[in-house]
Amino acid sequence: MRGRLIQRLVCVIRQLDAVATAAVPGGGFDPEFDEPIQVNDGTQAGSSSRREKAALRLPCQVDRQGWGIDLITRGGHEEQSSIILTLHMQDVEDKGLIGSTGAPTIMAGDRIEAIEDLSGVLQESFPDPPGLFVNTVERAGHGLNMAGTPRFNLLILTCGPARQGAP
Repeated sequence: MRGRLIQRLVCVIRQLDAVATAAVPGGGFDPEFDEPIQVNDGTQAGSSSRREKAALRLPCQVDRQGWGIDLITRGGHEEQSSIILTLHMQDVEDKGLIGSTGAPTIMAGDRIEAIEDLSGVLQESFPDPPGLFVNTVERAGHGLNMAGTPRFNLLILTCGPARQGAP
């Protein structure tokens, strides 16, 4: 037995498609900042060459760490808005999100689109821009397997707004 999540919701994740992003004519990744390049679309700001894979829906627990905290820094007012999503490794494996090395394919730079309840009703959305992105991915927990070999049973995603230089 590998344990379970409590107070489950569903996170909607849009993984960065690096191959499709690199293939955008005039786009791709900036070599200095390693982020998708803006391409000319006839507007002053242009549009992002970022391309994403189809939405994934995974059961999760949500912990709001630092949501809505205001800081005054030398650069001015800065609002902190980060959340922690805890995923059960079995759900990640069932969706085929484990690579050939055994590491999860969910990565920093993947975008969190929304949080839904178990019946699919939207609880919170994260408009893009500014977007809410995975900043760190960490495996944790060893399950309740007392008689066998312990395995990681949780995947912890720390998520926050887009930062300069992040894909």
